[in-house]
Amino acid sequence: LEPAVEMLLMEVAGEFLDEVARRSCELAKHRGSKKLDIQDVQLHLEKTWNMKIPGFCGTSVRRRHHLLDMTRKRLNVSKKPKEKSRKRGRQKIDEKTSSDAKAGGKGEG
Repeated sequence: LEPAVEMLLMEVAGEFLDEVARRSCELAKHRGSKKLDIQDVQLHLEKTWNMKIPGFCGTSVRRRHHLLDMTRKRLNVSKKPKEKSRKRGRQKIDEKTSSDAKAGGKGEG
């Protein structure tokens, strides 16, 4: 490699490492730790750069996505009956309002 290319690559690699270290430290601070763990670096690299660290790629990050998907599905299933009951409740309110209007506006209040 030419010296100019080598210097450029060294500069880019240094900036990359600085950014990974900074963002990983932010993640550690966010989870309430004063120490930087491999999990923080792993999370940043996987989420931002889609990079997997050899020997560590089978841990928390992938499992968490699976759990989040399962939770979203469960929440979507539990929301459906609530939406139907809201519609029924609105129909009852609308029926009551229309019956009050027919009776001459004598309703509550």
